[in-house]
Amino acid sequence: MNTVRTLISKFTSLYKGRYAVVTNTVTAGCMGAVCDIVTQKIERNEYDVQRTQRMAILGTTCAPLMHYWYRYLDGKFTPNMKHAILKKVALDVLISPIWYGIYLGVFCILKRYTWEETVTDLKGKLPILISFDLVSWPLFQAVNFSLLPPHFRVVGVKINEFCLGIVSSHLLNNPYDIRELFDKYFKK
Repeated sequence: MNTVRTLISKFTSLYKGRYAVVTNTVTAGCMGAVCDIVTQKIERNEYDVQRTQRMAILGTTCAPLMHYWYRYLDGKFTPNMKHAILKKVALDVLISPIWYGIYLGVFCILKRYTWEETVTDLKGKLPILISFDLVSWPLFQAVNFSLLPPHFRVVGVKINEFCLGIVSSHLLNNPYDIRELFDKYFKK
């Protein structure tokens, strides 16, 4: 039993200690890759290594921002108080358009899109990403903020993002556009 406690303690220290941002960054990059691999399996496409690499780099690039954002939220609000949890979730949702703009922008850079292609992708995919976020993220984050200790916040987010990561990997790597979806489903 001591061995298990020691292992748990060492694992926890990776997310609490001096190098927590590094641990969270590596975790986020790995989760980005895993989500893409699962997505490609679901899509039943021929496996694309470069696509998985891009999703891993995307997760790795954006993770430090998440680390410091959640650190800020946890420092600003009392942990596990219902009203504090609601405020954290609300702020997290309010910042999502900025977050997804950065996320999608970095993706477009990794794909070496032109400025015009990037703007088209932002206009077409950003509303879809934000819509998924508004539907699912508040529930995921309420669980995260109420059940997980602060040092596992980014890990909790990455677990939450696993479902969203599959959706976003599919969305980012396929030709979706909110305007085309509206035309297809809402115009007579």
